[in-house]
Amino acid sequence: MRLPFSELRRAILEVVQPLAVGRFSKKDQQQSELSDIPQFDGADKFTDAGTPFGFSSTPTKNTLAYYLNAGGSALSQIIVGHKHLARPLGAEGSSIQYSTDASGENTKAKVTCFPDGSVEIEGIDSGIKIKVSSDGKIYLGSNSSDEPLVLGNAFKTLYNAHVHIGNLGVPTGVPQVPMDATQLSAKSFTEL
Repeated sequence: MRLPFSELRRAILEVVQPLAVGRFSKKDQQQSELSDIPQFDGADKFTDAGTPFGFSSTPTKNTLAYYLNAGGSALSQIIVGHKHLARPLGAEGSSIQYSTDASGENTKAKVTCFPDGSVEIEGIDSGIKIKVSSDGKIYLGSNSSDEPLVLGNAFKTLYNAHVHIGNLGVPTGVPQVPMDATQLSAKSFTEL
């Protein structure tokens, strides 16, 4: 007995899932929708698209998406990638996670993992950049940051113990108002 092509195609697609392409037409916190996708099982769009575990992405409208049909059904798709022409490009071997404005044309923030093992977090508009270099140094500001940070507790100890030479050549006492923990950050820490 010979199977009709439609049944043969359905049987193959239950086992082998082809990569398909569609455009995002809307997405909010709970629901995704692709349109302009090839017709499959009578559906021309789907909702509640899945993404890889641990990763959440809200593409801008009309971003080209690559997806797989989960379980052979066009109603259960998993997004596996996006084709975004305005994406930032990195060096060979690097990876970049980024976000854009609503138009999708302007990168607003990005995290770059470089092939040498360094990582950079950048807020484009704010100019804020944090880089952890492959040799373990942390740079705040830009790649040309060359001022070391003050070690708070060490500075507090030094400040509280320092004296000056008075106008008669006699050392003065320690500061009358010593530095305490209220002048140190409760959120930012470093090490020697």
